[in-house]
Order: sequence, then structure tokens, then C-alpha cells
Amino acid sequence: MTNKKLLTVILAIALVLAAAGCKAPKTGWTVVNGKGTKNARAVAWGNDMFVMARKGGEMAVSPDGLTWTAVKDKPLGKDNVNAIAWGKDKFVAVGEKGKMAYSEDGEQWTAVEDSAFDKKDSIAAVAWSGSRFVAAGKYGKMAYSSDGEEWTAVKDSKFGDEDNNIAALAYGGGKFVAAGENGKMAYSTNGTTWSEVKDSAFDDDSITALAYGGGVFAAVGKNGKIAYSANGTAWTAVEESPFGDSKNAIASIAFGDGKFIAVGENGKMAESADGAQWAAVVNKKMKSAVSTVAFGGGAFVALGTDGKIARLTDKSADDTDADEKTADSKKADNKKEDTKKADSKKEDTIRWGSLNDDDTPFKGKNIYSVAFGKDKFVMVSGDVDIIVTLSLAKGEIKSENDIKWTTTNTGGKKYEKVVYGDNKFIVVGETGGAAYSADGVKWTDYEYDDLNESLLKVFAVQGKGKYVSAAFGGMRYSSDGKTWNDMDESASGIFGSVDSYRGGSITACAWGNDKFVMVGKRGNMAYSTDGVKWKEVDVSSNDLFGGINGIAFGNGKFVAVGDYGAAAVSTDGLTWTKTGWMGFSGWDKIYGIAFGNNKFVAVGEDGTVAFTY
Repeated sequence: MTNKKLLTVILAIALVLAAAGCKAPKTGWTVVNGKGTKNARAVAWGNDMFVMARKGGEMAVSPDGLTWTAVKDKPLGKDNVNAIAWGKDKFVAVGEKGKMAYSEDGEQWTAVEDSAFDKKDSIAAVAWSGSRFVAAGKYGKMAYSSDGEEWTAVKDSKFGDEDNNIAALAYGGGKFVAAGENGKMAYSTNGTTWSEVKDSAFDDDSITALAYGGGVFAAVGKNGKIAYSANGTAWTAVEESPFGDSKNAIASIAFGDGKFIAVGENGKMAESADGAQWAAVVNKKMKSAVSTVAFGGGAFVALGTDGKIARLTDKSADDTDADEKTADSKKADNKKEDTKKADSKKEDTIRWGSLNDDDTPFKGKNIYSVAFGKDKFVMVSGDVDIIVTLSLAKGEIKSENDIKWTTTNTGGKKYEKVVYGDNKFIVVGETGGAAYSADGVKWTDYEYDDLNESLLKVFAVQGKGKYVSAAFGGMRYSSDGKTWNDMDESASGIFGSVDSYRGGSITACAWGNDKFVMVGKRGNMAYSTDGVKWKEVDVSSNDLFGGINGIAFGNGKFVAVGDYGAAAVSTDGLTWTKTGWMGFSGWDKIYGIAFGNNKFVAVGEDGTVAFTY
């Protein structure tokens, strides 16, 4: 990209922002005195609700994080619950004396008979990958499970002796990361075989919590320390932590709506969009220790040891003075409309930059597909025999040095579709057959006959313990990526038939904010909370799209792209608003979109590539 063209892009973005008033959405925290939330130890989101545990094994559920209903059943008795995770259509709670329990609704719990931990072992953390739970705790012990009910001990966690207790687990980017005392860390792609992280950037300070989001892991711990990593193996310390000195240990961290939120001692809270640059949250109402935080239902919920609750959404009033208010424990009405109409009158102000014509290796040829994995975007075009990788700087794109291209010549083979799954890229095409690559650069051919239902897992979208696929002649779902079932007829009724790896009338699917959203060539959309039963999104009254060619989720938002240079944004997949100018002409088709490293990248006609800042 020439400096002149880059300047043109930046000026265009500035004009869009100026026209929008250059104002960010008003955000802030609402603080209330919670009922039954004192001494909270853990909170998690799943099945359209928050589940919270507090001292003494007591638990509660909430639809919004503010109004809580006590759970009569104490799954671990009087022993503390230390962590909760949602996966495989159930909550899993872990705690003291090696105890575990699971529940589908957060209220009726079943004790795990054999957790693979001894009674002397306190279990501190649990995480779900989409196909496997991993739990970890005292003495560096770990166990794994495909269903949260039957557990198997990990032989070697790489944490060694009794001085290296594990306190945190997270999953993202195809791997688990575990962390704990003395700055120890380890990582694993399957939860069973682990490798030691040589330098966690914590020295000998204990790590208390981990989170993954926007293509980045973030770790927090004692003495206010924070570190971040793009791959879970190489870590960089944050030089200036808003938590300051040793009096402000960080207790918990969560990711959602495009940012991390970390909480800790003395009511301290901080936020970051990338895990590297942090800013203190100004919140005068949270004064005691904030022990746990989670994101769900479009909101962050942080719980203090004194019972106070802080909640952040895009609609929250700044630092609401609600100290004297007590949250009503009455359950909210959870009735929802079957369909919601898309709103085409408003316009979202996501900032886009674009590369056109000679600025990309495609030299004006159409780009039909893009996928993200291994810290890079991979693109293909059925019109030219190359496979291209794009690496973008994680911060703002300021010069051509922040954009790196790598081109692989395929020797006449042309590919029209690229996907990433099971730690590899796969490309397919009518004339190119198929190939796979671990890094997006070195490729190995598949025998075309091997490109069949055995690869459904790679082509599927994963969420809520389900794989959803509309490839290879069918609409299917799976709980393990091996055994597949046909979707409910509600899906075929909306989209019609499926005829190839390209999905027939279905073009793309994404998972985010606790639902799958599927889009099609006729401009139709549908959503599902379980991947089995689908409901149509009513887009009949909007002018956002002709055909919809792609959809991706990131930073708390869905972005869908389609014909006539059209793109729209939604937080829930149901109500949509136009996004700002992306660099495509009004006649161009945008063929695909992907999210990674905190950026959306869209591709389309004439070799155009658009990316978010």
C-alpha cells in the first residue's frame, strides 16, 4: 500500500467518524447491593443465565446478573465451589475435597461419583474446549472429561510437585492454557498431553486467572501483574498495570463485547481491548474486593465479597449511584419473540480500511473465501492459482509495515473455499481438488475421494457443545464431531436443499452470544440456540442485503456481508444495522468474512480486502 493510498483510507475513516459525530456509545457500570451474593467465589454464563457460587457451597441463578434466586440444592454440600464452566449443554462446578457436580439448568445438580481427584485435592479451575472439559487444582493435578460426568486423570500436567498448585484454566485458539503458583504455566491442544511454558512473564508471582478473546490470551495474578499472548506459549508482561502494587492482587478476568475486564482487591477494575493496553475502570461504588467476573447475555457481571454487584452493558448509565437499592430476587420474564425485524435505518460506525487492486496479491481478481487460524488470515480465489496469507498488526494499521502478505503458487490449481479447523487449513475447489496446511503456506494435496463426510468437523461451526455443518450434501449437527445427525426440518424449510461443500443455498454460519446464526444466498437468515431447531429471522422489511455470502462473530458482534457491497452488524443475530463504508463499490459482491486477532477481514470482487481498525 502506498503512503498516498493509506492516507486516503485514513481520511475516509475520519470523514465517516466526523459524520457520525465522533462519539463512542455511552457505556458505564451499574452498581447495586445484591441479595444473596455476599462472599461470591465464582460466576459463569450458560443456557441464558448466570450461575453463581458463594462461600459455604451456596449457589444462585440469575437471568441478568442483578436479580438472583437461591438454589436449594447445594451440589458440594458445605464445601466451597471454586469454579463453574458451561459446556456440553450443562454446567460443571468444581471445588474443595475433589468434589464436582453437573447440572443442565443450574438448579438441579448431580454429584460426580469419581472426579479423578483425591479428597485432599481442592479443584480450582475448569474449562471447556467445545469437545472436552479440563479441571485442575491442588498439587498440579488435572483431569479431563468429554461430558463432565466421567473423568480421567492427566498423567503429567508439567506443574511438578506440591508447591505448584494450578489456579486457572482457559481455552482458545485451539489450545488449553493452565496457570498457577510460582508463575508456572503449561499448554495443551487436547487437554491430555501438556507442555511447559518456558517463561510466563510472571517470574515467581502466582497467576490467579486466565481468559481468551479476540485471538489473545490474558493472564492476571498477584502484585497486580498482567501478561498477554497470541498463542498461549510466548508471553509478554504488561509494563503498566492499572492495579499497581502488591496490595492490589487481581482475582478474575473475563472477555466479551470486544474487551477484557479484570477485577481484584480494593474494588479495583480495569479493561483492555487487546490484553496489552489497559485502563482503570472508574467505579466509586465498588470498594471491597471484587472476587469474580463473567460475560453473558450482552453484559459483564462482577461480584464483590461485600455482596455488591457491578454490571456493564452498552446501555448502562455511567457509574450509576444505586448503593441504596437492593436487587429484587424475583425472576425476570424470559419470554422472547420468535422473530425480530431487522432495522435498516441506523448505521453502525465500525471503522474499516481497505486494500484494492494492486494493493493485494490478487491483482484485481475476485477473492471468494477467507479463514483465520494460527495468527493469520488465509484467502483463495477460484480465478487465480494462488493461496495467500495476510498478517495484520494487532493494533491500529498505520503503515504498509503493519500489513504482511505471503503468496503460495499452486501450479494451476484453483481453490474457491478455505476453512480452518482441527489445527489446519483446508482449501477446496472445482478444479483444484483439495489440500491442507498447518501454517497456510506449505500445502499437501488430499485425494479428492477423501474430501467427504470425514471432514465435516473441519467444515463445521462449533458452539454450545455442538458442531453445525451445511457441507457435503446435508444440514447436520454433532456433539462430538464424529457422529452426525440431520438437522430439524425447520432448517431445510428456511434454506432449501444443500448440494455441495459450498452449502447450496446456505452460504455461512457463525456462533456467538449463545446462538448459531446461518445465512443464505437468497438473503435469508435463521438462528438456533442448540444447532438442531431453527427459527427464521424476519428480514423482509430491510434493504440491507440481496444475497448474504458470509457471516462472522467477534468483539461481541456478528458481521454479515453480501451482494452490492452490503454489510450489517448485530449483537444478537436478530436485529441488524448497516455498517459504515468498507471500500467495496455498490455493485461489488463481498464473498466472505472472518474474525481473528481482534479484527474482521472481508474479501470480495476485484481483489478487494477490507479490515477493521
